[in-house]
Amino acid sequence: MKCECCNKNNRDVRELLYKDALSSIRENGHFKKLPVVLVERIIDTAFIDKVTICWQVKDRCRCHQCLGYTWPPVVSTSDSDSDSNDYGSDYSDEDNDYCENDGYIYRRGYAELCTRCFLEGINRVLRSTNSLPFLRFHSNAFFNKIPVEIDPYKYIIPSEYNITYYRRKNPVKNQDGRLVITSS
Repeated sequence: MKCECCNKNNRDVRELLYKDALSSIRENGHFKKLPVVLVERIIDTAFIDKVTICWQVKDRCRCHQCLGYTWPPVVSTSDSDSDSNDYGSDYSDEDNDYCENDGYIYRRGYAELCTRCFLEGINRVLRSTNSLPFLRFHSNAFFNKIPVEIDPYKYIIPSEYNITYYRRKNPVKNQDGRLVITSS
């Protein structure tokens, strides 16, 4: 699976990011006694390879009402060769193309990112606003191509992150001093 930002393989990025921790786990005497499949399962649980971010996208509505058009179209009598206002067999009263969203349509945006791109986006917003990403436009911070210095061992990251106004604004510090980024 590839990251939607950097187009690199998520597992390869994880291997480079956590190289020393993963090699120490694989070479540890206690873990060597376990089956390789179990050790890899522990690694997949402790060091995730992708994070799915979710945010709300606001688009302008393109319905006839919001654009200012009348529906059904009015046929002028000068252009038609008959006096009937026949809209064709495709028109029905239940076929109205109107919205109830006051000109805007809200939908969900999703992206699967590697841990590096996710942590870089978190650091960009933390440095500029001193909080976790919680506004719609904060989703752009995850897709910035300029690299940022990160410490992957400073954070405990979730497998899913929701960018919503009502989420926790700051990471939680645990007993180890690491910052826990909650999913919502």
